[in-house]
Amino acid sequence: MHIFLLLWQYLDDGNTLQDGIQMTELLHDLLTSGDGLEDHGMCGLDGDRTFLLTTRQILTKIQEKADKSDESLIEDLEEALAQCYCCLYGYALLPSCVEHMPKEGKKPTPKSADDMFALLTFAQSLDPKHCTRKECYLLYKDVLALPETAEMMKTSLFDNNAIGGYVNPVASADVHVKLPPIAAAKNAPTPDATPVNDLWFLLATTMPLPKCKRRGKDYNVLLEYEQYCLQYMQYLRRDVRVHPLRAEAYELLAQSAKTLRALVVDHMNVVWSNHFVLQALPLQRTILLEAGVQPTFDEISATPFFQNVLQWTDAVDKTLPDDVASLMPKSRLFLRQYTQYTATLTELALRSMDMAAELDPAAYRVECGEDSGFLLYARLSERQLANTEAVRVAEAAGRYFKNALADASCSPVTTLRVHYMLGKLGKKILTLHNERHLSSSWRSVLESFANADKARVDDDADEYLVHAFHLLHATRLKLLLAPVLQRCTPATVPELRHAPLPRLDDALPSAEMLALIEAFAYEKDDATPVVLETDPRKRFQAALENCVSALEVVPQEDKYFHPAYFSLARGVFYAGAIIEDETKYGAAAALKAMKPLFDKKRSQIVSVWLSESDTHKLDELHQTQAAYDKLRLKYHQFYMHLLTAGGDYARICEITNWITSSKEEHWVLDAMLAQALVARSYLARGRVLDMFMKCLFPQSDDEPASAKAVAHLHRMYGVYMESQDAWQRARPYNHGSSMGSWLWEVTMAYALAQASLIESGADLLGVVAVAHVKTHLDTRDPLTTNETSLLGLHLELKMEDRRDWADLVDNTLAYCATTWPEKTKSNKSKLPTPKTKPHLTLA
Repeated sequence: MHIFLLLWQYLDDGNTLQDGIQMTELLHDLLTSGDGLEDHGMCGLDGDRTFLLTTRQILTKIQEKADKSDESLIEDLEEALAQCYCCLYGYALLPSCVEHMPKEGKKPTPKSADDMFALLTFAQSLDPKHCTRKECYLLYKDVLALPETAEMMKTSLFDNNAIGGYVNPVASADVHVKLPPIAAAKNAPTPDATPVNDLWFLLATTMPLPKCKRRGKDYNVLLEYEQYCLQYMQYLRRDVRVHPLRAEAYELLAQSAKTLRALVVDHMNVVWSNHFVLQALPLQRTILLEAGVQPTFDEISATPFFQNVLQWTDAVDKTLPDDVASLMPKSRLFLRQYTQYTATLTELALRSMDMAAELDPAAYRVECGEDSGFLLYARLSERQLANTEAVRVAEAAGRYFKNALADASCSPVTTLRVHYMLGKLGKKILTLHNERHLSSSWRSVLESFANADKARVDDDADEYLVHAFHLLHATRLKLLLAPVLQRCTPATVPELRHAPLPRLDDALPSAEMLALIEAFAYEKDDATPVVLETDPRKRFQAALENCVSALEVVPQEDKYFHPAYFSLARGVFYAGAIIEDETKYGAAAALKAMKPLFDKKRSQIVSVWLSESDTHKLDELHQTQAAYDKLRLKYHQFYMHLLTAGGDYARICEITNWITSSKEEHWVLDAMLAQALVARSYLARGRVLDMFMKCLFPQSDDEPASAKAVAHLHRMYGVYMESQDAWQRARPYNHGSSMGSWLWEVTMAYALAQASLIESGADLLGVVAVAHVKTHLDTRDPLTTNETSLLGLHLELKMEDRRDWADLVDNTLAYCATTWPEKTKSNKSKLPTPKTKPHLTLA
């Protein structure tokens, strides 16, 4: 067969190229497959590669003669050559390659660097879209390991030190100000033409990244992924040092740095919040200034972040509760490493995007401008910046967004996103400048949202992107109700959190603000003529109805767009402070609007998701761990507030059971549990005081007060014992308050039971406590007083401030444990709860 091949090669006149390819493929098939010959063909022999070498020679000759415009011939030729190289050297560069080596055997190794460089040259000639990335990457790594490669790089590739420093930033709290060294890049010498000229870039673009979930706590898997990312970035950083004008490499480097940074920030939020309860991360500048001399990206990334996470969490798990203080130095070091790491990743991403945009404006200016703005907006949202620094970051983000918008190639979809982000950025700037009360300052914000929605409607950017439409009208509604929200927003303190909504007939916006809200009114499709009102109250009501109508449209466009449900519910609830129409406004209407967010058909407590797959850029704003946690808590807290306003005790208990039965291990569940227990306790205190009213001011048909009081105490003690596990979880998230522990409820029930005893021997502390309550009830009419009207009275009583309160609590628990030992025993017989993580502090 070898002689036959050589004879054909000698006689070939160049007119039968396709026949030559087919002949080599036929002979190869005969030698490697069929009737037991597979794994035993000529390409499987170690001692003789004559057939394969001859085949390569023939195919190479055909390649030289082939017409490059004949796509079919070129494709067949590439596949034949790839198969030949696969049999020779073991690299299956194309999906069509079939490996015939014995499965237990080793891949053949080329005997010279020339063979490897020839294979490298062939691999570079293939279309990257059609190659097998993994096999190409293995080839490039083997080429990189050759001594000849190192020598060739040393003599032919110029290492640009200016670019090397540019892509190796130092950790700093300063806002991104370094300009891209374009002159240094353009004046750099052109590398000599060698096979290894593009090796770093080839390694990066073929490197297979392992699959990794963005969520979860498998830090070993995340560590492996991070190490791959760092290696990928290292390839690109090496490439731009020798090819400083390759814009694509900078863009790929920026995207990788952004992705890794987002992953690190997400997991730090979880780790930090699980252990440092209700403590914000310290300011970035404070942490960096304490560290002194700052490391470069190379130095800080030498130890991957998730390796630090594993070491720190291991130390936490091994620390006893009494020895928590010993963790402080390690915690400070861990925090400093995180801050330095994210600071250098941020700077590296911004520098790389600046460079890509300067080198190839047509391809990257819009994309990099938008992405840089998004990245800086993310920094603002992380709340690790002092006010003055946050202002500078916001201004820098605005410049990036405006530069992207000014480019002629900016598409309608990008125009929508950028205007939307300018609106969101404007809201943050108003907060930073303390100008949220000025109507003139809000005009540009509303204009940005309106322009974004105009791109959606007029330019057909993306009809399903309702983000800008929602924020335009949600912002209008919030501005309209700002006087109410300023006076009625629930307090953080649990005891004050669920105060009833008062009547605020005078809480109307200023004339200037009302005019601004009307200027951006929602225009309905039915073209109903707008009736111009002059009375401020009627204008307010018309604007309110316009905002509500607009927000009701959003779920029709996208039923999964959860912010719209919250915005609508908040609006109709607080509008009830001004307009008396329970069919449209108030707690009942708001609960109806919030219902889709609390559906037991979903696995989550709140119907909000974190996606593992790629999402739209605007949806990514809600896909960060911090945003996800914040939204869940905000929605749940407001829902609890609505349920207390509606007096729905049963629904609060149902949600509480959802939380306690959830398998999700996350601090947000404990914080939600604290919210639910406080809401339940708020309504329960009204019930307890209603029992006081019935026992102290009995009606003729009531059963004896003592029997009612003892039965009520029995129920309260049962709830108290059942709530202990939940309370231990929720307690750290309750801002130092005991509300939700059920101690107040059971103690007050005990006091009432003692005061109702006819025989002597009643606890005098209980009798005195009841007398104190009675003085507050004497002025109330027993016929019109109920548990709802008594809500909030516990604040006037200030029972927990009394000097004898602690003794009364002790007497209560001792009495109940003796009277109903079966409840105490059943609670103690429960399985022990899992060990809770220690709650740390840097103070």
